[in-house]
Amino acid sequence: MREKLRWFVNDKCFNVETQKDGVCNMMPRLVQNSDEMIELIKNKSVDFAFPIQADAKVALKDEAHVTLIRAFVSPGCSLIVNTKQCEEWSRAQLLTSITSQWPILASIILLSGISGVVIWLLVRS
Repeated sequence: MREKLRWFVNDKCFNVETQKDGVCNMMPRLVQNSDEMIELIKNKSVDFAFPIQADAKVALKDEAHVTLIRAFVSPGCSLIVNTKQCEEWSRAQLLTSITSQWPILASIILLSGISGVVIWLLVRS
């Protein structure tokens, strides 16, 4: 993803077809949330921020030094998940929930048996 972003910035911002050394020297800076990213942008601590979410876009609309460029259109958020690990965890969770609810199941079976015997006695007499 970094190389694609570097290509896009070089192409759209610097009009450079081929990457030259020193044209775009990106140093990643990780943030914990969008508020931290907004503060870095407002303080001019970063030159390029990615991704900009809707709430950050609204907060930055009045900043004169900020130019928002749409790199690509996304239909929404995506999650990358290890499905095998999720399946194993869900099986374990299901087994745990079933085994922890055995008194309720035993009560249902016992009360069904008692009600069946009572109905059989009422029908028989």
